[in-house]
Amino acid sequence: AAPLPDARTLISNILLQLGIGSKLRGYAYLREAILQMRKDPSQAITKEIYPAAISITPGATTVQAERSIRTAILSAWRKRDDAAWQLYFPTDDSGKVPRPTNAAFICRLADYLNLHADKLPPE
Repeated sequence: AAPLPDARTLISNILLQLGIGSKLRGYAYLREAILQMRKDPSQAITKEIYPAAISITPGATTVQAERSIRTAILSAWRKRDDAAWQLYFPTDDSGKVPRPTNAAFICRLADYLNLHADKLPPE
């Protein structure tokens, strides 16, 4: 049997599946934000999650992180594969996935990781 991916690898794979390429600055910020939110879902996005996400880039600001994340999500959502997005995000009444806010995107994928934690190796 193949070894189980860790949470960082799993979220990287999900971001790529959703169309957020690793070359986008928002990709790294999103990955860190999702992993941080997974540890403590009660954290505030702007006061705690964005500052934690920018810790990976010296000199970055929370405004830059927020903008990079929003741009990455919007770009991926515009060229999305509906089947891939529907694996992680609920559809609206028309059967389409509405564009998630930064907070909704981060929280949803953190929840997904926590719901599937039994399939992840221990940290």
